[in-house]
Amino acid sequence: MKNDNYTTAFLKNTLLNKDTLTYKGRSLVLRRIGLGIVLALMMGAANAATYFSRATGNWNSNTTWSLTSGGAAVGAGVFPIAGDVVTIEGGNNVTLTANAACASVAFTTSTTTTLTLGTYQLDVSGSITIPRVGSGSPNTVAVGAGTLNTGSIAFTSGGGTNRHQVTISTGTV
Repeated sequence: MKNDNYTTAFLKNTLLNKDTLTYKGRSLVLRRIGLGIVLALMMGAANAATYFSRATGNWNSNTTWSLTSGGAAVGAGVFPIAGDVVTIEGGNNVTLTANAACASVAFTTSTTTTLTLGTYQLDVSGSITIPRVGSGSPNTVAVGAGTLNTGSIAFTSGGGTNRHQVTISTGTV
């Protein structure tokens, strides 16, 4: 058959994990790695969820989170992971009890809210947005002795009074 040489060469190169295939004097560059990365990113984006805090609690507790603002708790064992969007709603204080990750974190402006890392690590691939609270104590990211990795931190809704803050004891931002 005409394609037997091509099929044999393709299988040999695939099994040897080469990125270039030569057939009839032509070099064909295989894009397996690039295609695999694109597919993985697409799958990750397709599975991303948006979480809203619904009560004060631990990051990895399902009773802390809802998929809608003011909604019911998510199922057991469900909580934000890498790629998910997180909104911490007014008055709900969220505490890490293990390392965690997400795509972004936004605070609401209605009531004082705190995200506490303790000694754990939070990886936020995008931004953390901390708006100014109308009155009372500030919205706070309390890093403590933990580690916060984030693309950026935005303090929005400025004003003369301290209404949003990041606190660190011995941790790292």
